[in-house]
Amino acid sequence: MTTASPTPAPSSRFNFVGPIVTAAFLAIAAYVVIIMPLQGFRTARELAEAEVTSSSLMQLAQLLEVYREDWHHYPVANNTPITRELVYVWALSETWTPPRPPIAPHDPYRLTVTGSGAKATYTIVAPGVFNPDALARFPTASGKPCEHSCSRLVWKNDRVVAL
Repeated sequence: MTTASPTPAPSSRFNFVGPIVTAAFLAIAAYVVIIMPLQGFRTARELAEAEVTSSSLMQLAQLLEVYREDWHHYPVANNTPITRELVYVWALSETWTPPRPPIAPHDPYRLTVTGSGAKATYTIVAPGVFNPDALARFPTASGKPCEHSCSRLVWKNDRVVAL
């Protein structure tokens, strides 16, 4: 008579390696599938917000040039918010509404005029703080490229610059 070898009794200990490896794999997969694409969308949105703000600064600068053509000087302004009422007082338009900044939609653009007559210059400051990576394509006031230290956009000396 042949006797079969006894079957080993099942182990009552739980092996933790399998679930830990599975959890680590799922965490990495979730990061690759969910988080990485969202970072790309955020960067694209920040770049678009910087472009919209740049366009709005140019539009406001054109408005000031129209005022100067009509009145032969720039309006008196010292960190003055550009509002619909102010544009109406400037007698430029009764229906024009200033653009809303995408980063800080409830804060207005601000205007400062320095000097007078033909030597007058103005600065328009966009509200909000930008991600420095989104401003990398804009030059600084000195003309050099912004290298991850800029966080504001302004219209100064007839162009958009990053500060």
